[in-house]
Amino acid sequence: MVALVLLGLALLVALFFFVGWFRAASPDQIKRLGKRSLFVGLLVVTIWLIVTGRFWLLLLSLPGLLASVLKWFPLVRFLKSLLPQGADDKQAKKTQAQGQNMSREDALAILGLEDGASPEQIRTAHKQLMRKLHPDQGGTTWLAARLNQAKELLLNG
Repeated sequence: MVALVLLGLALLVALFFFVGWFRAASPDQIKRLGKRSLFVGLLVVTIWLIVTGRFWLLLLSLPGLLASVLKWFPLVRFLKSLLPQGADDKQAKKTQAQGQNMSREDALAILGLEDGASPEQIRTAHKQLMRKLHPDQGGTTWLAARLNQAKELLLNG
């Protein structure tokens, strides 16, 4: 009985430290840990099934496992959408690279300005929209990249 209480306390302490690490970890670190944990778990179960002579159970369960994994793809996509938007940096950079085609009219429309806007009006409009559409406020990196691109085009181009 005492051993079970000590095991429970050890698990609680480990959970406490894991939650602290999880809150400070980057999305890439969390993804790597998840992949490694899944691999190690599958390896341990496979070795256990081979050692106990029940490897046939694994072979019989493969179709069910495959169906389960495919069923979980929408959940994985949803969980990815909850992660910080750092994962969207590739898309933002791609948009910026393609954005050389943005016209002055497009930039004005994005910032909600009219032709002849002063640099101060451009900066103010950009700042107000960025407060609403920044990735930390529920926007996306794509929107933030488009706003930055519009501001740069109007101020420098």
